[in-house]
Amino acid sequence: MYKRVEEPKENKNKAIANPVTQNKINANQDARFVDNRYETFTQRKIQTLADLSKISQYDTAMQLKNDTVVQRGLNETDQKKYREWYQFFQKNEYLEGLQYLQNAYNIKGKQYTLEIQDTDDSNASAGWRSIDTKQTVKRDYTNKYLSIKFRLPYLRNQFALGEEGFIRILHTFRHEYKHVEQYHQEVKENFKMKTDIMEFEAYASEILDDKQFSLPPLEGKRARIQAVKAMERFQNLSADEQKIYKERAKKIAKKTGLSFDDYAKEGADQGCCYITTTCVEYYGLPDDCEELTVLRRFRDEYLLQRNNGKELIELYYDYSPQIVNNIRSRNDEEEILKRLYKIIRHCVDAIKNGDNEFAYKTYCEMVIKLKDEFAPEIELEHDLVI
Repeated sequence: MYKRVEEPKENKNKAIANPVTQNKINANQDARFVDNRYETFTQRKIQTLADLSKISQYDTAMQLKNDTVVQRGLNETDQKKYREWYQFFQKNEYLEGLQYLQNAYNIKGKQYTLEIQDTDDSNASAGWRSIDTKQTVKRDYTNKYLSIKFRLPYLRNQFALGEEGFIRILHTFRHEYKHVEQYHQEVKENFKMKTDIMEFEAYASEILDDKQFSLPPLEGKRARIQAVKAMERFQNLSADEQKIYKERAKKIAKKTGLSFDDYAKEGADQGCCYITTTCVEYYGLPDDCEELTVLRRFRDEYLLQRNNGKELIELYYDYSPQIVNNIRSRNDEEEILKRLYKIIRHCVDAIKNGDNEFAYKTYCEMVIKLKDEFAPEIELEHDLVI
């Protein structure tokens, strides 16, 4: 039922990496871009992506403390559970501490295995794993098991935050258990749930469903952060899908003080890639800025005309919000966005000079690298063709 997973050191940051996309990244770093106009930029781009791969996914405990928003406090029952949990983590018995929380808050019912992995690629993830390799596999894989896998650096950082970290771990647990329920539902009803719906419901469960396991509720800035993540997922749904989850989204907005209208699209154009939008918003550029205008035209007049264009755009919309969410959770968010903006700006310049193919390849390479670095838990349903 419980497993401690130790990955070989050489695979420490590639536990769930997609081998197809990794090969394409490596191939694309050869002399593929032969246009001398962009030779200098290509070298800078490769260096930028190399720098991104070196960025630690999690900050030190002291940095985390600087951004901590302390909740109102735990009630007497939760205080007792907190003290019991604290003793396990204090002795570095992290798996045992998670087992205690699982039983103390009854976070069970659907079958799954609880694991710990010493990598820093995410906070935690739920999914199907290969019995042989322990790597993430798809639902139709034969020899598999379902697990919630916490990452050791995340657990250590949260432990340093005391009660605040205790509450965060509980809601991360609650988030991933929602995915366990969704995976069981997929098997039972034989269908594939859209990633944005899965994540919207998981974030919504942290904010609205804390009473299910009698968890300490999320409050203040922490609740708002998770609410924004939920509403961004909601924003990425189709108009028909938004109608289904509209009432739940309104409850999230009302509880956390967000504006529902800011996220309800009702079939409107959802813009270009989330990554580009996030970068230009950082620089205070308007929605009709050159970067977004050029890339939207590139999407409609070039990308959609390619054989795989429609699937590629849907794929971007599927996992770009998760990449953005993970970047926004970093203390070095500004540095990352500045680096990405430089690449985006060069793509825009290439499009304006008529070199659509260069812009296409460069943007694809950037997004694939970001996906592997910031959202490795997301499975690709289509190969990105570079």
